[in-house]
Amino acid sequence: MQNEKINQQSIDHEFISYLKQEHSYIAEAHFKTIETISSFFKNYIALMTIPIVLIAYLFSRENISFLNFIPSLQLYGGTLLLVISIAGATVMIYIINLRLDAILYARTVNGIRKYFYDRAKVDINTKLRMRILPQSPVVPAYHEVRYFLPVIVTFSLLNSFYYTLGYIAIMKYSECFFLSLTFASGILFLSLHFLL
Repeated sequence: MQNEKINQQSIDHEFISYLKQEHSYIAEAHFKTIETISSFFKNYIALMTIPIVLIAYLFSRENISFLNFIPSLQLYGGTLLLVISIAGATVMIYIINLRLDAILYARTVNGIRKYFYDRAKVDINTKLRMRILPQSPVVPAYHEVRYFLPVIVTFSLLNSFYYTLGYIAIMKYSECFFLSLTFASGILFLSLHFLL
């Protein structure tokens, strides 16, 4: 009986040591993932503004109207704009995956925190005063409207802008441009971002 008790204490000690180490690694991974998301998003915004700046520069330099500029893009420029928009959508998917990883890490850290709070031999008032961070393994939610929706809106607007410009250029080149079809195509591409 005494050996079983000692063995159980040894297992408990190993498990607690494991949880402490796991908590440290997961918390570090969580913060690195958040940094990676921020870095990718900043780089994405910087890269996506380059074509806009170039277009604005061409307008100011050549003194041409927007409607005259679109057909001048022709097939290659339109295809490039479509590729930029699709690349932007794939970057968005990657950032969504990183965000989901960060949420999983946060939930795991919360579960480990709960384990230690439940086992702590402290009165409930002290626990409540010390408890600032969540202890629920179902927090944060996977659908974060306030935090992550602005990121998706930014991606969808920029990508759809380039997609629509590229679509217009290609349709003008092939001489089968229809405004309603262009509008529907742009809205569909924009909606795809929210679906993803």
